Amino acid sequence: MINLPQLKPEIEQVCRALPVKRLGLFGSVLTQDFAADSDVDVLQAAGKSKSSIQ
Repeated sequence: MINLPQLKPEIEQVCRALPVKRLGLFGSVLTQDFAADSDVDVLQAAGKSKSSIQ
């Protein structure tokens, strides 16, 4: 599994720099099944308001 808490500050920085209103991850990235060859499933909502990282 990927260390999301470690990456959160960098993800937040990108979301603030872009018009990302809300960002969510789903799929194997959130499980023990995540591997080096896994993809990362991302759902984002664009907008101008303050970002919400989930």
